Amino acid sequence: MLVRCASVAGMTLTPPVNPNTKHPLGPNHSKLKQLNSIDLYECNTALHFHALQLGSLVLNERRIKISVRGTIFETFERTLETYPNTLLGNIYKRDQFFDKGLGIYVLDRCVYSFDSVLFYYQSKGTLAKPPIVPREQFYEELNFYEIEGFIDERHIEDLQFLKQNNKKIGDLPNGNYRSNIWKFVNYFNDSFFQIIYTNINLAVTILSIIAYCLETVPSLKNNKTWIQIEIITGILFSFEFIITAYSSPNLKELRCSLNIILDFMSIIFCVLHVTFYFSAFKNKFAVAIQFVRVIRIFKLTKFSVALRLFIYTLYKCSQSLQVFFIAVGTFCFVNAALMFLIENEFNPDLEKNQFQSILDSMWYSIITATAVGYGDVVPTTSLGKLFGSFVAVTGIIIFCIQQPVLVNHFISIYYLPEVMSKVDTLRKRAIIQMRQTLLGTV
Repeated sequence: MLVRCASVAGMTLTPPVNPNTKHPLGPNHSKLKQLNSIDLYECNTALHFHALQLGSLVLNERRIKISVRGTIFETFERTLETYPNTLLGNIYKRDQFFDKGLGIYVLDRCVYSFDSVLFYYQSKGTLAKPPIVPREQFYEELNFYEIEGFIDERHIEDLQFLKQNNKKIGDLPNGNYRSNIWKFVNYFNDSFFQIIYTNINLAVTILSIIAYCLETVPSLKNNKTWIQIEIITGILFSFEFIITAYSSPNLKELRCSLNIILDFMSIIFCVLHVTFYFSAFKNKFAVAIQFVRVIRIFKLTKFSVALRLFIYTLYKCSQSLQVFFIAVGTFCFVNAALMFLIENEFNPDLEKNQFQSILDSMWYSIITATAVGYGDVVPTTSLGKLFGSFVAVTGIIIFCIQQPVLVNHFISIYYLPEVMSKVDTLRKRAIIQMRQTLLGTV
């Protein structure tokens, strides 16, 4: 007698059990259910019938084979039809890549990207970029397969920053008069008069910076021309600030704008400087106000998208920069301690020793690692010179590590609007320019 417990299609087969049979493990143990030969035959028949039903469902489904650069992918047609507006989900769009001789679809695309695209259909909407595929190439693949509306979450902030810096994207103020003023002030190069206004504004900003520098020259310090330039530039800055605030479509967003904050601070410091100049009020606060006027140099970011992107790139790479500075600080401190030990313990002529403390050694380590080399502090022992050469070579390597991170991030943000563009020529040109910038002209 064969003892087994079976279940077919959700129904449990329970043959009759002799109540007089005693279980060897005791009366409290759960009883085993027994199957005779007739029950086993019925069980196998039901299992085979159930398997045939499942097999018929699979056989009735049309399977599709897709060759992507020699790699064969196979899936159900019903899976691709989940998104009929895409290239693979639409049979008419898909058939242009069908090879009648091979009986499969042939695509000359990225294999790793296609793996993610196929999983997008199979999972009904889950899309993940492979780590090995660059972001711009993956967006290009999605555009080819006509999968829209997806962007890496890590780059949503980049698009928001670019949108905020593009004044042409967004609501215009109410009224034609305010709207025209807003366009004239913020759309720099749309007309001839806007170009003239932009160049005058830029020239005034540069003139104020030059005057700020020249008034510190001892022979020109008492010249009244600088205060006159300060007054004129302050009036122009105030006029620009007033018309910008008047024509702004959203004052709440304007208060959070970095350019507006810089303009307002430049005006305040200019007024304070002129006030202290004519009142002959000289103290440390007045000197500090005179120095803080250097903040107006950041007004140049208004006229340069690349400069704003550079500042934003530093912000986005702040975590990696923190790690970098910690590593550089540790490297310089360890080298300073070792150099101090070498020059004080192995130097027979201590009078010529220039490393009197670890601070002196720290100065030498920083100057040597950055490849500046003033030469005011130098080692005199052979071991110290050998170790100094090691610090110089290693410092160059360490400082070169962070550069590609900043450059790659800057370029990816700079070309991001064109890469995300729906215009094929604009998008492909941007990708080519990115590759030439990062890898050089091929």
